Amino acid sequence: MIKYIQHKGYERLYRDKLVVTHLAGFGGGVSGSGETSGFQGTTSGYTSGGSTPTHVDTIDKYAYASDANATDVGDLTQGLLYPGGSSSSTNGYTHGGMAASNSDVIDKFPFASDTNAADVGDLTVARRYIVGSSSSADHGYCTGGYD
Repeated sequence: MIKYIQHKGYERLYRDKLVVTHLAGFGGGVSGSGETSGFQGTTSGYTSGGSTPTHVDTIDKYAYASDANATDVGDLTQGLLYPGGSSSSTNGYTHGGMAASNSDVIDKFPFASDTNAADVGDLTVARRYIVGSSSSADHGYCTGGYD
């Protein structure tokens, strides 16, 4: 199992330095591996969900400006495996995934404060393995998955 976030920070791109950060609430994978969902704020990155082997409800935050471990900053409304993720300029959203069964929940958490997520809506179909998630200025999108 992978328990690291690997990224090249924009300020470090030209030095070609690989930064490795430990996840606080180890979610069993990193964004893109399918087990967790990832989000991008302006100063920090976030990941949520995963497995340890039970389903994880952790929201982890890591700063772009430092090479430090992630911190647990809140909880999703339920433990999720294989969720999708999208973000606005002010909030992160985790959608779908697998709890005891497939989930249709859309959770929202603010970037401005370290707090738990709130259930703000439902997907049209409960699903896991959401293969595509993206964001615009006004909307979050998810595609694919198993229902």
